[in-house]
Amino acid sequence: SLRFTPSATGGQRSRRFFTIRNRPNWASFDWRTGTLAGTPSRSHVGTYGNIRISVTDFRTTVSLPAFTLGVVAPATTPTSPTIPTP
Repeated sequence: SLRFTPSATGGQRSRRFFTIRNRPNWASFDWRTGTLAGTPSRSHVGTYGNIRISVTDFRTTVSLPAFTLGVVAPATTPTSPTIPTP
């Protein structure tokens, strides 16, 4: 699972507004805190690129550098071989 919350300083906290570009469809985003969270399923395996989180206080806007998330399938647990009994 994923949970990422950027930190922001300066300006009035009550006037901060976060936005996101290219949010993965399996994740949620909170515009008040900037938190990106979610748990992808096997059907979401792949790369999600050029994600950008920004914050504004309606005077200034700043953005994190664009980033990429990769979702990989969980490792399979090897099973022990069984020998059938006659």
